[in-house]
Amino acid sequence: MPPMNNKLASRVAALARQLRDAIMRVWPGTDGEADLCRLLPDMTPEQRADMIAQTACCALFAVYSHRYVDVTFVRTDLASYVPLAHPLLRAVFGYLAAPDLDERVARVVDQLIETLKNVDFDVINDHAASRDALSHFYETFLAHYDARLRGLRGVYYTPEAVVSYIVRGVDHLLKTDFALPNGLIDAASHVLDPAVGTGAFLHGVIAHIYDGFKGDAGQWQDYVAQNLLPRLSGYELLATPYAIAHLQLALQLAETGYDIGGSAGRDKSPIPTDSDYASVIIEDLHLSLANALDDASGAGAAHSPIMVIVGNPPYAGHSANDGAWIAALLHCSDQRTGQCAASYFEVDGVHLNERNAKWLNDDYVKFMRYAQWRIERAGAGILAFVTNHGYLDNPTFRGMRRALMQSFDAIYALDLHGNSKKNARAPGGTRDENVFDICQGIAISIFVRHISSGTDQPRAAKVYYADLWGPRSDKYRWLATHDSATTPWTAVEPVKPFYLFVPRDAERRAEYERGWPITAIMPVNSLGVLTKRDALAVGFSQQELLQKIAIFADPTIADAECAARFGLPVRDKDTWDLVRARTAVRGSVSAVIVRPIAYRPLDTRSVYYDETLIARRNTRVMQHMEQPNRALVLGRQGAATGADTWDVLFAVAMLADQNIFRRGGGTVFPLYLHDNSSNLSPAFIDALSATLDMQFVSDGKGDLHATFGPEDIFDYLYAVMHALTYRVRYADFLKIDFPRVPLPESADLLRALCRLGARLVALHLMEQPGNALPAYLIAGDDSVDRAVYQHGRVYINAAQYFDDVPPDVWAYHVGGYQLCYKWLKDRKGRLLSYADIQHYRCIIATVAETITIIEQIDEIQMLYR
Repeated sequence: MPPMNNKLASRVAALARQLRDAIMRVWPGTDGEADLCRLLPDMTPEQRADMIAQTACCALFAVYSHRYVDVTFVRTDLASYVPLAHPLLRAVFGYLAAPDLDERVARVVDQLIETLKNVDFDVINDHAASRDALSHFYETFLAHYDARLRGLRGVYYTPEAVVSYIVRGVDHLLKTDFALPNGLIDAASHVLDPAVGTGAFLHGVIAHIYDGFKGDAGQWQDYVAQNLLPRLSGYELLATPYAIAHLQLALQLAETGYDIGGSAGRDKSPIPTDSDYASVIIEDLHLSLANALDDASGAGAAHSPIMVIVGNPPYAGHSANDGAWIAALLHCSDQRTGQCAASYFEVDGVHLNERNAKWLNDDYVKFMRYAQWRIERAGAGILAFVTNHGYLDNPTFRGMRRALMQSFDAIYALDLHGNSKKNARAPGGTRDENVFDICQGIAISIFVRHISSGTDQPRAAKVYYADLWGPRSDKYRWLATHDSATTPWTAVEPVKPFYLFVPRDAERRAEYERGWPITAIMPVNSLGVLTKRDALAVGFSQQELLQKIAIFADPTIADAECAARFGLPVRDKDTWDLVRARTAVRGSVSAVIVRPIAYRPLDTRSVYYDETLIARRNTRVMQHMEQPNRALVLGRQGAATGADTWDVLFAVAMLADQNIFRRGGGTVFPLYLHDNSSNLSPAFIDALSATLDMQFVSDGKGDLHATFGPEDIFDYLYAVMHALTYRVRYADFLKIDFPRVPLPESADLLRALCRLGARLVALHLMEQPGNALPAYLIAGDDSVDRAVYQHGRVYINAAQYFDDVPPDVWAYHVGGYQLCYKWLKDRKGRLLSYADIQHYRCIIATVAETITIIEQIDEIQMLYR
């Protein structure tokens, strides 16, 4: 948005807050409050005042931006310029335009009018280059008015280029796949936006259809009334964007020449008294103030031979849409019909058994499931959404992808990328930007279900993929000039077990899949320890940790003070209760409960391993790490960290934190179990024994001529998965699931890799130091106030530094963390002890030798290839 609009939004937001507060002070008991209370019975007085303030500001912006008024416009004229066909708008502006309005409220409304009167809307409209400037303004306004609400409700302006691409694509597919020569103009389709927001997609549909009517303006009035508005519908859960959508679309229709006032004249009924306002849908614009995912929202739009569902549904991993009907539908049961439905939690009849399935409960997933259900009931249609792009290749969504393939005939996925969480870069290393102001990558997806030939058999969708990288402005230009007909699609063949919607090299995939999944090699595994309360339960040393726990248990410290000190909620959604936890640990604080934990790679800390204080100890697997042992820690989704190459691998010899890697997901694979048996599958041992013609010994190491042992296998796995050739060759597959590892091609290769793998393991477990410890020459207070790399030196403050650190050592990453930087960054503001300084010197030496060993592993791999 141009700077002028940002300044305007900030000023208007300030006045909106004043208006909200003024209304709250004066209106209890007034007719205006009574009218809104009847319309919005489930809102509190504060929420109703908030809705009026937001709606008034946006309505005034819309009226001015559409050039409906001149300098003589005053507050009492509101009813003359705002389309009041909708009872909610009529109630809001009837209250604000009343001649006897309380002076404290009237004064703020007058200030709003005066502020907007002095704005050059020609400049704003020219910069916006948009026919839905109101939606754009509302997003920016809300960011200034209540940024928390904007983020919570996912109020993000859908760029016109995105809307246009989708609308034009739908129009093309209606013409080609459904034999409708006039596309969206044809009355055979019904268009629904189930999360309408401020109306951007319905606005785009109307604009596209109106463009097709140029030269036939004389037919427009009858067409809109008889053939357009009856087949446009939408749901919106929030009252303010719902009211804005009505206003937005009414003003748009008025600008096209449609007599919206005529329809308003037909709807002059008194303010409804029906307590269920969700049922109030005005004659012209079929928008419902309701949740499309709610079982109570009913059938919604009328049945149509071709159902078109478009929109930008909200994204929320911690979804508040927890209605029983949509939850059951996701799993396989349609409670409305009593029929079995496709489950997103199964793939080919097998339950996913995901340990963390919260992303399958994301709001956008629920809206896609709802839209799929609506189109299946209609029999045919098009689903066109812009959503989070994670469902395209994240393994958690394999059941969802399979269900979509069996429901639709064609699937088009345009990946717009832009995932700043993964530090994604465009091919060639140029910057890649999101089309929205969010971190999560985005995709436009279009699903086509043809009119049935009478069979009830599952469909087998053809899947097509394309992607778009680069700066936001370049993406907008491309989307504005392309549609589904001109996008360079690549055919994708989704196959078991993941049914990916992104292309993969089939030959290389077959080669990779001949390897053994790490989960089949080491079957006992789980996520690491999750504290959720690191500030309390984790310390840099045992002494520091016990001091924190003693403070937490101290009865002389108030609960609120304790919560603030450690950044804790009094009660969280896992039902953890601070008061109860303080009582439970009081009198029992003990060093016996403290354990060392691999908190980050090469960063060992202390954890208070008490289920009273930490969320998940995951003792089923962690119990094996409370004896001398070693384990692989692996990430399932290599792309999650944003690293250039797969790097979610490390060795530990103690408990491991679930967030050992950037963005979490550290899964622990112990080598030995508590009964002293190895965590290696017999099938893998047999396959390796047959390949090498060696016998397996159950403990330690073999001689690697006649025998091999568990630790040899561990070393081999560690070496192979560190090889850069392995990580690059199988990069596409390592992004989406735990790695697969090939069997060694010869005993000589096994021996060479075991030797290098053993050295890597010893380095990373800090059992043996690296060979080149850096110098630390300057005396000082050893305080860490920065971590800066300059000319081969790592400075911790203005005077002190570690010397002779090569650039590649400083830059080395594991699990998305730059190791040499991360360790110091986490200790900013602290004084390094002698032991700390020696440890950091070892980190630098360890990283340096790790880089050398990886080069040697690659050389050996090439030698034996």
